[in-house]
Amino acid sequence: VLVLALFGLSLLLIIPGLIFSMYWAFSGYVLMRENTGITESMKRSKIIVKGKWWRVFGNFFLLVIIIFLISLIFIVPNWVITIYSVSSIVPGETSLFLTYILPLINLVLQLVASLITTPLLILFGKNLYLDLRTSVGKNN
Repeated sequence: VLVLALFGLSLLLIIPGLIFSMYWAFSGYVLMRENTGITESMKRSKIIVKGKWWRVFGNFFLLVIIIFLISLIFIVPNWVITIYSVSSIVPGETSLFLTYILPLINLVLQLVASLITTPLLILFGKNLYLDLRTSVGKNN
């Protein structure tokens, strides 16, 4: 539901999609922790972010840059291997390396990058959610 709502808003304009993606960024955490319904978790997430939108946006923007840099560490070696392999093959000849081994290397590098970045994203979001939720509780 969240993805469909954000997709619809993004079709209208990119800015509303970005605004509401920050408002609803914690709806999954609210859904799991507070055991609410989907629409209620989206409302609760908006309440948590309200007044702190720029802080949430800045934190997630910084996280995206960090994840990009971590992913780049695993992508660049694959690019180098691919460029070297493609430049060294004879035209008309199929290479076992290019056909089987290079895709396997690419898959392993993507898996390792995901194993690093996914927990980072989840823990970062959870900690930011708990911090903002605590500050909302203090204000009420």
